[in-house]
Amino acid sequence: MKRSKILMIAAAAVLLILLITAVVILKGDGTGPSITIPSGIEYHKGMSDSELLNGVTAEDSKDGDVSDTLIVESVIILSSGDSVKITYAAKDKHNNITQKSIILPYKAPAEEPTKSPEATKPADNKESSKEAGNETPHAQEETTTGYPEETTPVQTESPDAPVLYLTKIEDWIKKGSQVNWIKYVSDITDDKDERNALFQSIMIDNYPDMNTVGDYDMQFYCKDSDGNFSPKITLHIHITD
Repeated sequence: MKRSKILMIAAAAVLLILLITAVVILKGDGTGPSITIPSGIEYHKGMSDSELLNGVTAEDSKDGDVSDTLIVESVIILSSGDSVKITYAAKDKHNNITQKSIILPYKAPAEEPTKSPEATKPADNKESSKEAGNETPHAQEETTTGYPEETTPVQTESPDAPVLYLTKIEDWIKKGSQVNWIKYVSDITDDKDERNALFQSIMIDNYPDMNTVGDYDMQFYCKDSDGNFSPKITLHIHITD
């Protein structure tokens, strides 16, 4: 009888632990934030990330406003050439990530025609002739106008590609400073690889000249073990005196 009572108490304790675990799991945050893109948004070639993020917000049901985590994950000119796909991403404090895309009309800007300098018309040479007004005609070079052929790059995106996040998209740094650029990467997510492994594969293009005042656009990206590259994220750096 005493043994049966002990077994019943032990079983009740196990059930209680399982119940508490289930409640904790159910209360856990497994839902990413909601991204809101304003209506009337337009895209023009050369727009910066800050311009594309203007008016875009991210709200999480538990963490509230997480708009500061928003990034422009990719801007892709579709193969038709008349549409652009912009993908935004945001995350909450539990690293739940939401992506949202919008397709907008796109019109490639007209290129200014390049003109070759007009040929200088040589001075007329008049023959020494007894007949007044008898001139030798000279040919004039034609001015040609060339219109360079425009090519629109078409990027491809993979759903298995990693996603890289920056702590900020713009910063001001004093000339001559020593900078650890990896500190600007806040997180990297992937469907397969671990975060630490992805941090080892970070690549950076367009390092700024730290001894020269100016504006620089660095690009951060990484590669997973399957060979998928993350979209390049731009960091605008201003080197100041």
